[in-house]
Amino acid sequence: MFDRLMSKILHFPDWCGDRIRKWKRDLHIKHMRSKADIGEFFCYRSYNDMEGSRCKIYNLNVREKIRIGDYVKLNGTLFCNTKAQISIGDYTVIRSGTVINADNAITIGKSCFISGDVLIYDNNGHPLLPRLRAKQIENLHITPIENYEAENAPITIGNDVWIGIRAIILKGVSIGDGSVVAAGAVVTKDVPAGTIVAGNPARIVKEIA
Repeated sequence: MFDRLMSKILHFPDWCGDRIRKWKRDLHIKHMRSKADIGEFFCYRSYNDMEGSRCKIYNLNVREKIRIGDYVKLNGTLFCNTKAQISIGDYTVIRSGTVINADNAITIGKSCFISGDVLIYDNNGHPLLPRLRAKQIENLHITPIENYEAENAPITIGNDVWIGIRAIILKGVSIGDGSVVAAGAVVTKDVPAGTIVAGNPARIVKEIA
């Protein structure tokens, strides 16, 4: 009896720590749900219910413009501008350090693996003309980004796509179902379904049987 009591006392700090971490995680995910339309079991893992505390969502549009499916695991950052929209399909995994930045529209299919430190930008971020960039810097904290005429075009990523670590997906491209983007690749043109692309700019290196 004494040993059991001592064991409970010794493990009490760990129990408290787990409860606090779970409370913080639940609070964080509740905050994420206020910014996006999120499906069931968001960032859930039965063997580690602390997962998901590192995801960030910045939505300058209405909540419904970011739609996240069921069983999505998000550890990256989503940025949705005032006229943009983002859609992520069921069972997709997005690792830490990845940034998805939408000025137009970014659509990601089901069961995709997006590795860490991937950049997916459907926009140039800044206008080409120096005078407009100067204006953007002067008014950075008070004027919406779309007022600066930065070019943008929608990105579509199909189902079952695997994007390797530190790959970059640029505006206007479509990545077909079942394709693979190699680590460090810079995708500037459409990727056909069932292919592997690599390099800068990315080119087809193999077809998947």
